This record gives sequence, structure tokens and C-alpha cells, in this order.
Amino acid sequence: MAENATHTMHNILTLRGAQVRDAHAWAGYLTESIGLYEGAADVAFASHHWPTWGNDAIVALLTRQRDLYGYLHDQTVRLINRGMTGTEIAETFRLPPRLEGVWANRG
Repeated sequence: MAENATHTMHNILTLRGAQVRDAHAWAGYLTESIGLYEGAADVAFASHHWPTWGNDAIVALLTRQRDLYGYLHDQTVRLINRGMTGTEIAETFRLPPRLEGVWANRG
């Protein structure tokens, strides 16, 4: 899974100055991964986290991560279109309860 699905909220804009990651594309890749591995995977390994065991848990991880990055992208674009700056967005951005309640999604 590389870095697309880990038990963390991965940086979209890195501190080290790497190219900004495309959260919308990540959500698409995760949707594709769900289609490829649902019912077929027993364990998922990715960098920066522990393994995920069991197909149901793997699909749940992929789904939560997809929804996280999709929401992050969509809401950031919505707020940019309202004229907000990056700092303003960061100060006001909140996840919906179903995503906020996921331990790995905390900032």
C-alpha cells in the first residue's frame, strides 16, 4: 500500500518541501485498491505503521483512508473557492464525526 493507507493522517504538504501530494488522486487509488483486494487479502503492510490483519479490517482501513483524503481534498477546494488562505483553512478545518472518531485521523 506504500504510503496511501497507513494508520496515520499522512502529510499532504510535507515539511521537507517535497511536491504537494494529490489527496484526490490518493482517494481514487484507495477506491481502486478496495476493488482489487476486497475478499482477497489477509494482511496489509505499509510504511509507517503496523500490519492490518483480516480482510474486513483491511477494507475498513482502506475505506476510512479513502474517505479521509477525499474529504480533505473536497473541503480544502471548497474553502479555497470561498477565498480562504491555507492558514485560515488549517485553523478552521474539522473532520465530520465519522472520520474524526478514527484514532489514526487526528492531526
